[in-house]
Amino acid sequence: MTANHKLVAALVGLALVPLRSWTAQIDVPGRIAAARNELMISSREDSERQRTPGYLTGRIGQLRGLIREEILRQLNSGQWKDSTFFQNLSPALSEEWNRPLNLIHKQLNGADVVIIGYSIRHGPSAIPDSTVVIEGFRRAANGYELVDQTGEGLANSVPRLETLPGPATNEIWFLAHGQQTGVMQYHERSRIYGFDGHRFKELWGHEPLRQATFEIANTEVRVTFEEEESGRQMVLTLALLPQGPTQISLLMKQ
Repeated sequence: MTANHKLVAALVGLALVPLRSWTAQIDVPGRIAAARNELMISSREDSERQRTPGYLTGRIGQLRGLIREEILRQLNSGQWKDSTFFQNLSPALSEEWNRPLNLIHKQLNGADVVIIGYSIRHGPSAIPDSTVVIEGFRRAANGYELVDQTGEGLANSVPRLETLPGPATNEIWFLAHGQQTGVMQYHERSRIYGFDGHRFKELWGHEPLRQATFEIANTEVRVTFEEEESGRQMVLTLALLPQGPTQISLLMKQ
């Protein structure tokens, strides 16, 4: 091969690198959808495969990694707004299987932080289980990076995240609650978390409550639900205090 031929080959190779990278990026929704399909059971073979020790955990971990890679790519792609970021991320996360998709974006202790929450469905297609993913990202000198993750206390639910007017100025407080999967009646799991830009901390939690509704006020959270045995409507009130969310009353609804 002559020197000219080598030069042409090198230039062609360099030209293909961004093309391959671009192709991989536009195929992210397809890659995520394919990984998600492997988590659903629609045949005996699917069921046997998922019962293999370590299979489900490994596949969920791989999918989380793929989604995180896309989140970081978009966070570090340049200027973005909450609305456009949410809109661009939704197709990659698949609207059907990850709703509700949650985004909290704030300035905290002089740093830009982003909290993203979603669910990964897996198991029987008709009544799937759900792994809840809540991840915190922080902007550093070289761009956004993952700093912590949580969501285990919300297993088998499809929660949404709502920011709370917490009294602490150095933390973001948020309520996470959503319908439980795989049960006949409507129940919601609920947790309150704090995030200081580095770590998540569970501040309050409750076992699933039937027909629960949540009302957020300036200094408290009120949860209305039905008692399991009597069916009576009850109101649980949490005060948002500096030491943490504190139950101050549990009364029958008037």
